[in-house]
Amino acid sequence: MSISHKSVQKVTLNTSKVSKVELSWVGGILDGEGHIRYAENLYGGSTTVRIQVSNTNMGIITEYCHILNKLGVIYNVYTPKKLSRFGNKKIHVVSLGRLAMCLAFAKIILPYIRETNKYATLQDMINGIEFHLAEYVRTDGRKPNVHLVKQNTEQLSLAV
Repeated sequence: MSISHKSVQKVTLNTSKVSKVELSWVGGILDGEGHIRYAENLYGGSTTVRIQVSNTNMGIITEYCHILNKLGVIYNVYTPKKLSRFGNKKIHVVSLGRLAMCLAFAKIILPYIRETNKYATLQDMINGIEFHLAEYVRTDGRKPNVHLVKQNTEQLSLAV
């Protein structure tokens, strides 16, 4: 797995401004309307991470973005040209794609996701990224721009 130095940056999200009710709502929206992609290129290419929520109701998207802003999440919002298959409405998509941002967000939101395929994908994303970051060494010989905390001899976790 290849992780570029540009994607490995310390990310700190602020949960103090967000209530458990809001985190539960975000977890529910992600569970029902979300798409989680975590794919490792087995041939030495880069890892793809993406957390997206799409909906035709702009009010839901606005509230979701408001909570992400309170957390300090960096995201993109776009409206594809393709219309929804139900009523030909515009679809609005909120997308997180930066590796460190997805990792930090996944760690916060995981307890608020039902134990389904999305839960398992988020858990795989967290485990896979942390495993590879623990082994990551920059090609220029400098230490990576990431803070690793050694909990015990077998387990490493990313301090975000």
